[in-house]
Amino acid sequence: AQGANKNLNSCTFCGVFRRYLLNRAARELGATKVCTGHNMDDEAQAVLINYLKGDLKRLARMGPKPALKTNEKFIPRIKPLRDIPEKEVALYALITKVGNYWGECPYVSGIRFEVRDFLNDVESKHAGTKFSFLRTFDAMLPVLRESVSRDGLAEITECENCGEPCSGEICKVCELLDKLGVDLATQETLVQELVK
Repeated sequence: AQGANKNLNSCTFCGVFRRYLLNRAARELGATKVCTGHNMDDEAQAVLINYLKGDLKRLARMGPKPALKTNEKFIPRIKPLRDIPEKEVALYALITKVGNYWGECPYVSGIRFEVRDFLNDVESKHAGTKFSFLRTFDAMLPVLRESVSRDGLAEITECENCGEPCSGEICKVCELLDKLGVDLATQETLVQELVK
């Protein structure tokens, strides 16, 4: 997939397809929410990465209650572990023998590891930093959302190709598959297999 476009890494493909499939499968199951396992470390890293990239619109969509326009095809996500440190989540999983994958993704790239290591280093020297960082972000979020809403959060529409919710004319899945040269009929076959 990386050869398709030098500006797109494996995380782009994984994230886009994972969110697409989770939303579609949840809707087909009749779910009203999608519960994810994002923990405090995940959230703090995402906030800092988006801050470093200057992506205010993405930051405005984050938080304990994401600010998104609504669409009947979009199943909202909730993050009940958002305030719990990764180590505590891992300890609980070990004690209760919850099935878990302990390895790191072999394809991850970019700034995430550097941000993770930075936050862990600061936390080890100043306990509670990650929690304070997230609480500060949450406190600033209403002002950030108001500022971003002046420019307008993207409306959720439906993809002209596949009909799934998106913020443009064509969803990111269809854009990526088009870059890979996958036609719509093949795309639908792939999606049906993955959703099963």
